[in-house]
Order: sequence, then structure tokens, then C-alpha cells
Amino acid sequence: MHTQHSNGDTMTNVSSNTEHNKAVVRRFYEPFRTGDTSSYQDILAAGWVNHPVEPGTVPGPAGAPPVDLYRHVLPDLVSVTEAMIAEGDLVAVRTTHRGTHSAEFLGIPATGRRIELRTQDVHRLAAGRIIETWHLEDFAGLRQQLTAAP
Repeated sequence: MHTQHSNGDTMTNVSSNTEHNKAVVRRFYEPFRTGDTSSYQDILAAGWVNHPVEPGTVPGPAGAPPVDLYRHVLPDLVSVTEAMIAEGDLVAVRTTHRGTHSAEFLGIPATGRRIELRTQDVHRLAAGRIIETWHLEDFAGLRQQLTAAP
């Protein structure tokens, strides 16, 4: 998609905005790798809304994903972005998180099993920040991995 300017030049403003939005969204996943959630202050809008909202979660950066919980449950956590697609103000991401189940999660005591959790997120951005996120996690598949007979 290109924008025509009054001087007759065709610019790729939409493309550069799309690439900028993807760069912002990439930063959303960095804390899963590093444990440092300070970037959420820079990339999440003050009124950021996470759908579905979990009970007790507040809007904005204070309601960011519980990275410390995931890194505790899966101390060798590796998050891989499998796909990222952007159009307009939306960026969709398919991610696989892998690690060893080393602490209670979903009411299931540590199993020591290697697991994969697949997620899909759609982020909406404005003014260089994420203003909304819709997410789905395959917790049913994760529960199956944790409770299946060896």
C-alpha cells in the first residue's frame, strides 16, 4: 500500500508505519526472553486493554503479562515468534513458548516435562504504542501435555 503525495512521489509511509508497529510488538515479547519488563512502560499505552481481561487485572502497563510467573514455571523458557503479520494499525503474532514445567501451574504440580504453549495475539497500535491486545493461549493443549500418562 502506498500513499501519493502532492509532489507526485509515491511514498511507502504505510509500509514504514507497518514495520514500526512490528518493531514495537517485537518488544512486547522480549521480557519473556530477558525477564526485564521495563519496556512495557514504553510500548504499552497508559490505558492499554488486554482481552480477555483476567480477574483483578488493571489496564495499562501494570496489567502486563505475568512474565515472572511464566519464567518461574518454565525457568528455561524459550519463546519463538513463528509468524508476524501487520496491516494498518493491527499486528498479529503466532508464538510458541517452550520450557520445562518446574513449578505448579494451572493447579498441576511440577512434572519436569518439556512442554509447548502455543499462543496467538492481535495487537492494535496508535501513536507508536500498543493500545489493545487480544490473546488466545492453548491451555487445553498444555493441560493435556502436563496430565498425559508417560
